[in-house]
Amino acid sequence: MLSPRSPIACESRRAVGGPFELTTPAMDSRGVAESLQWDACGTWTVSGRAALGLILDELRRRGVRELHLPDYLCQSILDTVEAYEWQYSFYPVSRSLSASPSPPENSALLVIHYFGWVNPIVERFRGVADGTIHLIEDACQAPLSEGVSFRPERGFVVASPRKFAPVPLGGWCNLEKRGLELQPEAEARAWQSLAARVVRGAYLSHPSHPVNREIEKFYLDALHEVEDFIEANLLSECALPKIALDSLRFTDWKKAAEARRANWQLLNELLEGCVQPIFRELPEGVVPLGYPVELKDRDGVRAKLAQARVFCPVHWPLPRQLRHTTAGSTGIRAAKSWLTLPIDQRYNAADIEYVAAALRKAV
Repeated sequence: MLSPRSPIACESRRAVGGPFELTTPAMDSRGVAESLQWDACGTWTVSGRAALGLILDELRRRGVRELHLPDYLCQSILDTVEAYEWQYSFYPVSRSLSASPSPPENSALLVIHYFGWVNPIVERFRGVADGTIHLIEDACQAPLSEGVSFRPERGFVVASPRKFAPVPLGGWCNLEKRGLELQPEAEARAWQSLAARVVRGAYLSHPSHPVNREIEKFYLDALHEVEDFIEANLLSECALPKIALDSLRFTDWKKAAEARRANWQLLNELLEGCVQPIFRELPEGVVPLGYPVELKDRDGVRAKLAQARVFCPVHWPLPRQLRHTTAGSTGIRAAKSWLTLPIDQRYNAADIEYVAAALRKAV
């Protein structure tokens, strides 16, 4: 049990980045905000992995057996593909995150919309007339960006809002899959996630107070348990718990999109000449996941930022299936040198200035 005598560190607990906290219950009196543009159709399940599993099942019923994947992707995609016992091959992605894949006939082609930027190669494959190539758009990093096609006749889409708001569980695909049953453990994990986020929210509501490692360990361990549950259970046939749906529909997605764009643009100005960004401009309609940069000493800089309590994810560590890849590949390069700076809707201009100052000091 936590107590006032819990060990504390000297620094203040102000933090930028890390898991989303909740400062109010998911269902409060503010009313339902504008819903996600793709929420009216398709199927909700517990995670992006589970939603991808529904698509893979449908493609197998259509006689498709092979998946063509980008060589810059996260481990969870490959784990899902292998769990469903699919054959797969890779196509190269360039430093600019463009590509020219040549998928085998009667295969599925997976295209990722990286960091919120809609991948232009999808236009070549959306609604292919002869039906020999089946497009899967991974919009998990771009659920709020314009230009993602959610129309089933143009291909399959998988999306997830979990990186964009304090959503406990949630993955979506544009298949109409009826009859999914709720699994009790999924509901319990949704409540566990929300409870941990409320604890984090209460803790961070006093930013000048000293760090309490025991409280931080408490809510981080709880959130890690939820992630471990998702990773260990594909749950593609599990309905999304109501509490998770409520948290989706009480999120102001329009405000979130506006704040992310404003924060990205401010950070882009503040860091000019300091680091090498992956994207130099923010096109209209793009809602960014974060502000990705390339750094010579990525891990060292990341550690220094963490000391300043700026917590930055890596997208992504190199999947084990690609560790034999040549040194010039984008996946190898990103795994070693790319870092994503936080710019999400929790933060104001002062927070973004703090991130910029911490990064300038770290590099």
